[in-house]
Amino acid sequence: MKKIRRFVSMLLCGMMVVSMVACGSNSNSESKETTAAAQTETESASAVSQEGASYDWILALSVDEDSIPYATANKFSELLAEKSGGRMVAHVYPNGQMGGDTEIVESVQSGAYAFMCNMPSSSSAIVPEGAIFDLHGCFTTVDQARTAVDSEEFMTLINKAYNQYNFNILGFSDLGFRMLTSSREINSLADLKGFKVRVMENPHQIAFWNALGASATPLAWGETYLGLQQHTVDGCEQPYDFIVSARLYEVQSYVYRTNHLFQYALLAMNNDQYRALPDADREIVDEAAAEACQYGRDLIDGRIEERAAFIESQGVTITDAPDDVMEMIGQVSDNYADEIISYCGEELYNTFVKSAGN
Repeated sequence: MKKIRRFVSMLLCGMMVVSMVACGSNSNSESKETTAAAQTETESASAVSQEGASYDWILALSVDEDSIPYATANKFSELLAEKSGGRMVAHVYPNGQMGGDTEIVESVQSGAYAFMCNMPSSSSAIVPEGAIFDLHGCFTTVDQARTAVDSEEFMTLINKAYNQYNFNILGFSDLGFRMLTSSREINSLADLKGFKVRVMENPHQIAFWNALGASATPLAWGETYLGLQQHTVDGCEQPYDFIVSARLYEVQSYVYRTNHLFQYALLAMNNDQYRALPDADREIVDEAAAEACQYGRDLIDGRIEERAAFIESQGVTITDAPDDVMEMIGQVSDNYADEIISYCGEELYNTFVKSAGN
């Protein structure tokens, strides 16, 4: 993993040279004053709160360039530059160049980076209410999942929670449902016993897979391919988009349509920097984010079937999960709902579920 390169903002104040006065017996007093103009240099974590100011920001993500989060982030960067007349520059750093998921979240929280576009699950260790995005088995359709986060009531509640930890949610793109990938065939629930499944460093995902009888194994995303290749783990849970972009089809033989969790991509900004923006500039950021997130959704809608077909063309079998596995997924999801509520609260939980029509 490459070292994190943090950009810090610097404010250079102009130096005042005070005029010196020379006196003579037969001459008039003269004075001269030279003032150096104040100079402001903005870098990734800085945002000068003046209309017409220029901004130079970092937008970090852990996944690669062939993914929906990157497409969303890149479109957001393009739209910022376009709508601001070039005043707003968001440099996009994919592939974990600026750190892993946890490091990116912490850097945006601190203000070292301005933006992130990642999985909401990666921030739940800092924002307890983020557990709502680990509510397994909540949706059966893409429309339900999108309706839930597009609800004005839900967005107000979830942003209030994230604001407390210095994040401002700008919007959600998505990648569809997660599937279970495997290096070996799974014919029944018994085959999951001891099955080492790669998960994020997330207590809810770890608990979910352990409850299914598998052995949840936290592993950084950048280490997942090698872990599967070397059989450190037997499989992982990812949507089609990541299976292709990370070339997991090279080291996996099966994909099971478990559809156990809908995968959002969260576009967020450091809240202090967001609030410091003038109204006009904040409006540009909001508009660019809304358009970029819709762009990401349209893109995944047009390529999910294409991704699935490509995976199969590489010799990977895509099939339904065994009935007893799906039954257990439903039971575990229902049983774990109370645990999710203990983190996010009943109001947020009920709003999320109600907004989806459940």
